[in-house]
Amino acid sequence: MSQANDAPRADIGARTSYPATFPISAASRIVSWLFGTLVLIASLFIAGMAARSHVPVIVVGFMVVFFLIAAAVTVRSATMKLILGEREATLSTVFGARNVRRQDITGRSAIKSYVRFDVRDGRPFSVPLELFKRARVGTWLGDIPDQAEIAQAAFLEKVKADTSLGVDAESRLAALKRSRALATGLQIGAVMVYFVSRFNSEYQGWCVAILAAFPWIALAAVAMNPKLLRLGVGKDDPRPTVATALLFPVIALFIIGLDLDVLEKVGVWPWATIPAVLLAMATMAASRQENGSAGLRLACALVLGCGYGFSAALVADVMLDTAPSTRYETAVINHSITRGKYTHYYLDLAPWGPRTNGEHLSVSRVTYDANQVGASVCMQLHPGALKLPWAGLGSCRT
Repeated sequence: MSQANDAPRADIGARTSYPATFPISAASRIVSWLFGTLVLIASLFIAGMAARSHVPVIVVGFMVVFFLIAAAVTVRSATMKLILGEREATLSTVFGARNVRRQDITGRSAIKSYVRFDVRDGRPFSVPLELFKRARVGTWLGDIPDQAEIAQAAFLEKVKADTSLGVDAESRLAALKRSRALATGLQIGAVMVYFVSRFNSEYQGWCVAILAAFPWIALAAVAMNPKLLRLGVGKDDPRPTVATALLFPVIALFIIGLDLDVLEKVGVWPWATIPAVLLAMATMAASRQENGSAGLRLACALVLGCGYGFSAALVADVMLDTAPSTRYETAVINHSITRGKYTHYYLDLAPWGPRTNGEHLSVSRVTYDANQVGASVCMQLHPGALKLPWAGLGSCRT
């Protein structure tokens, strides 16, 4: 097999000389740069919110690391090109090049927008699907099997043979179809609920409560049907995934939590520990059948649990607080607007109560227009349902 794979192929079509170079298309470069720009804007916005909200330095550090990784991925994608030789392929980017001989490729798997090659040395070698098709790499590879197709076919056969999923093959495949619909519905639903919460204040409380429940719903769905659903921690797994329904609500709650004016967010961790540990343990339990490593599963569970616990505790402190508040009168000393994908309005307030250095407050367009520089405003200081004081802009009327 190695000798056949290593031999020059005569059926590459019109290609008569090597090496043949295939850069990423102009359209893909534009998409990569647009993605990078959006990530940059979002990262700067969230980091700014975190800094103003006195979030722990380690959280801001995670955001910076995420931005750097996203920036590296963007640059890598935009500068990628595939060079095919008679017996080897080279994937080149601004960060360097990865070379692999055809005789060392033992398999391939199509994963969404990429084709990943299985190489004897175990190091990853992935080619964008666009380049794979343009360079006719499938012809160059010869009869090397597509592992993703093999895994999908084996999974379907396993489903049809599993008597616990139905009385016959047709009903078992119908159960798989329902699982796919459930996974899609959960993931779309999580995103829709978040946007309703941001643009419809009347239902915000209900939407936030639903968002807080979504990770548990996703975990319960996987735990109840592990043969047909997965969390998405591993790779090369043909089962439908609920990854977005698990991860997106945590990110959404984190953004909502940062937007709340809790005076000392660091103090939330004693309250955040219980939901963080519970979600991490539930994630580990639900991912037992994932084919990812135990270390990867544990890391994902810890990050997810900490993000959820921190955010859920902040939201609970504010939204479950029914105690009377204390009013402090202050003045607007400056205001500003930031424009990007969304427009945000801010008021800079003079020192008041516990905010001895003043405050940079995010407000609605209506509140921004109604309070010019020099105007008097009142801040309402609430004790917090978890005894973590939080503040909100209120009326100065007695």
